[in-house]
Amino acid sequence: MSDILSTIVIIILFVISNFINCVSSSVTGWRTPRFQILDLDGHMHPDQHLPDIGFTLTSGLLPPWVLEWEDGPQIIQSITIYACFFFFVSHPRRLDLLRRGMVALSVLNGFRAISILITCLPDPSPICNRQWTGTTGLYKHMPIWPKLFWRALALFTSPNSHATCGDLIYSGHMVFLMVVCKLYGRYWRPSSVPVLPGWVVDGIRHGMRVLTVVGAVVIVATRLHYTIDVLIASYLAHRVFEICDRLFDANENLMLGP
Repeated sequence: MSDILSTIVIIILFVISNFINCVSSSVTGWRTPRFQILDLDGHMHPDQHLPDIGFTLTSGLLPPWVLEWEDGPQIIQSITIYACFFFFVSHPRRLDLLRRGMVALSVLNGFRAISILITCLPDPSPICNRQWTGTTGLYKHMPIWPKLFWRALALFTSPNSHATCGDLIYSGHMVFLMVVCKLYGRYWRPSSVPVLPGWVVDGIRHGMRVLTVVGAVVIVATRLHYTIDVLIASYLAHRVFEICDRLFDANENLMLGP
């Protein structure tokens, strides 16, 4: 019973942190001004984003359809969500691992809600650049309150309903991919999931690692985030998950006693 109660409390905290993150992302949409990046001669630069080595590499190495695959990050995130459900349904320690993953994501959501409000950078996303010439950016001319609450609620209930712009510094997409990858990497083993053949378990675990790397490349290639956003998100997700995991282990050892 205590496991179920603690799981419910952690789910509530996760939902709250996720909504706060949606509020912060919506605020940055209002706060981010229109940047115009000029070349050395003072003319409009064709690339309206900060210089980024990841953008340069992906533009030179990947085919055009990948660069223009604007739905790619959302599709990969959706696949990861299904993989997450499959993980918790199949794993015998589902409640314990669900708590660990959600605590890590809640902490990372809190960090992100603060960081994206501190500094607003020129958003590299073509979707965000189109806001300045289309109707999707008209909300910027309206009072922030009370529309902010409804925009954040729409983003919370349907993440793909609004394009969030200016919420950079580190990527929420990459955070989620990394936490799920860490769960699979540490706890998805043949000995932990005996209902499946060992080669299937190993294949799924390695497949999640490949999916995470592909997701990182697609996030950068489609200009959803700068490369530094993906790197910071990957490192923070790794460190926060490790710390939360150790704290959960320490708490279990304390409860078991000597």
